[in-house]
Amino acid sequence: MITAPRDVSQHGESMKAIPLRESPGLKTSEIIKTVLERPAQGVNVGELRARCRVLDALDRVPPEATRMYLEDADHDTLVRAVNTFVFGLASKELLVIVDDILEAKISNQASEVRDQETSAAPLPS
Repeated sequence: MITAPRDVSQHGESMKAIPLRESPGLKTSEIIKTVLERPAQGVNVGELRARCRVLDALDRVPPEATRMYLEDADHDTLVRAVNTFVFGLASKELLVIVDDILEAKISNQASEVRDQETSAAPLPS
């Protein structure tokens, strides 16, 4: 299984693992991006920074990854965004993705993630 880099933050904190699902018309990564970029009521500068931090983490996820890892604070930002977002679609597939985000578990795959981080590092030029 390929995972996005890191499951222990640089500060030694645990990371939450969000499965990256894909079904016709729905991808976890696209749902996360939409929820963060389109706040229902606007955002202040602090929330803007927090959301951009999660978007940066999303950008670092390799295309073949099956999980995305977020520090607790970043996961809290994403949960806030999901809970306030007004979805224009109601489907079981969307609910599975939303539940994956809201119920993300603490990862216990530190060695696998470290191996992925090493192998995914860009080659020096």
